[in-house]
Amino acid sequence: MLLDFADFFSQPTRFFFGAKLGGFGLLTLLGFQSRKSTRFLDALLPSEADALVAAGGEHDLRRALELEPSRADAGVALARILDERGEREDALAILAEFPGSFPAEGLAARLRLEADEALRDAFAALDAGEQQRGLDALIAAIAAAQEPGRREDLRRAVVGVLDELGVEHPLARDSRRKLASALY
Repeated sequence: MLLDFADFFSQPTRFFFGAKLGGFGLLTLLGFQSRKSTRFLDALLPSEADALVAAGGEHDLRRALELEPSRADAGVALARILDERGEREDALAILAEFPGSFPAEGLAARLRLEADEALRDAFAALDAGEQQRGLDALIAAIAAAQEPGRREDLRRAVVGVLDELGVEHPLARDSRRKLASALY
């Protein structure tokens, strides 16, 4: 049987070391692994973009988006920084790059709705950590909204807050039920 070593060596390879099972924790050589067969290991290690997002500075977040343009967490964090600086249109442009991301769509909806005087108390309550009061006010506004675009923005803003709270949060469970009632 002939072995084609040219194909083997044309792939980027690397050595991996792992703890020897049942031994004294000594490192043992596992062998050559092609790049294709080690992708799952790469996913377990933090990437450069992960470190940049964790750093959280504007330059870091922009670099993370250069490395991984689909990082909605970096886009949302950068949009928050831009909004705090008064660059709302730039923040909305960045958030538009992440359709389907609940946090991105929720923040974009909030930025569009914040100019509405009737919703200022709801957003002020959310900012003050009073999620129950803020969510209840936004959900009540959904029930009262006549315009479909406004209703959709309100829904997205609520879903963004619920996503931040997490699935298991008692307030999130309660508010999802109220949201469903307001929508249907």
